[in-house]
Amino acid sequence: MAFDNNGIGWTLEFPAAPCSRAFLRPIDFAAGIYNVADTLDFTTGPGGIGDTLWNPGNGDITMMPSGQLYYNFDNKLYTPDYGSYGGPTRHIKSTYIDSTKLPTGAPALVGLAFSDGDIISSYTGGCIYRRLNPVTGDTNNVSYTYTAGKGVRSVDMTQLVSRCGPFKKLISVTSYRNPGPIRYGI
Repeated sequence: MAFDNNGIGWTLEFPAAPCSRAFLRPIDFAAGIYNVADTLDFTTGPGGIGDTLWNPGNGDITMMPSGQLYYNFDNKLYTPDYGSYGGPTRHIKSTYIDSTKLPTGAPALVGLAFSDGDIISSYTGGCIYRRLNPVTGDTNNVSYTYTAGKGVRSVDMTQLVSRCGPFKKLISVTSYRNPGPIRYGI
């Protein structure tokens, strides 16, 4: 799930693989509205996913602060025209950018997130993280690659867009190993 600047969550949905379609759905958590999903139309032809998704379990979706949405499945990077959501055809054009380059030993990209001005990608096969160039699909090293089995691992990533509003003072946090409430004072 990726959140836009208005706090709307955008999610990709897939029927069982192999499948010939996927869907993009906005969810307004504040209003409690689970909207109807529109069909994504994939670019066909050289390099693109084409008309069949063979492995939609490998990939993720992320939103840039500019509002540009990206997703990656089967190591193919796409950007959908999600601004056309809810149009008369209920179809959203999804433009193929390029295949993502996989680091050595990584069979698949499984996470995307925007962080510190970059799209960060995570890969299966050893807790590998890279900066992903959204124009070419190329990847570059980042400083937080971790050894497999050392307790750091991402399978799916997301980020929340912060907004101006009342400031909150953090009062307490409970460790993620022992889930519990995070408390704020306004």
